Amino acid sequence: MKKAPIAILILVLILILSGGDYLLNTANNKTPEPVTIDTPDNYPNLTQTLIEGNPATLDYQISKRNRTTQIFEKIDLTALGDIRVYRSEIKNPVLAGQKEALPIVVYEIQGAEKQGAITYLNVKLQFVKQMDATENINESSDFGGSSFYFNDLNNRNTSFLCVRIGDNLFGFQFSKVTREDFDTIKQMIDTLLDSFNS
Repeated sequence: MKKAPIAILILVLILILSGGDYLLNTANNKTPEPVTIDTPDNYPNLTQTLIEGNPATLDYQISKRNRTTQIFEKIDLTALGDIRVYRSEIKNPVLAGQKEALPIVVYEIQGAEKQGAITYLNVKLQFVKQMDATENINESSDFGGSSFYFNDLNNRNTSFLCVRIGDNLFGFQFSKVTREDFDTIKQMIDTLLDSFNS
């Protein structure tokens, strides 16, 4: 009978020590601020191509575009030295007057030629390494060659979708409040897939 209370006491001590270790090791493990790279480059603006080649986004315009080191302002991709990450905000000026519309944020992750599957895997591994307990990813085959949703329980009104099309990855950050943004993104992906497959 005396063994049970001792075993419980040992388990409680293990839990306390494990919790303390977790807190010590994660306290300084914060995602660094995104780095904006202002150096001009000669790489293609794939977001502009997405907008121009799609009947669903003819009215959309890029309101901001910069090169960065993060996707979804959460996952730092600095460790992947062979990629370029661009963040573009796109808005529909026609709709902006009708409602308080949040921009759709498009991330382009341009990797090495003919290495799209490897770039996708490396980016997904960075998500897995950097996620905390309130975040997860759900693999999906609904879009492109490979895709996953990034779920953030602290940001329930925003959707995060990462899609591989050819050698490049696209991250889409958009509001869950209306279906319109999702439909626009789906049409953008479908149009790009059609042009890639033809």
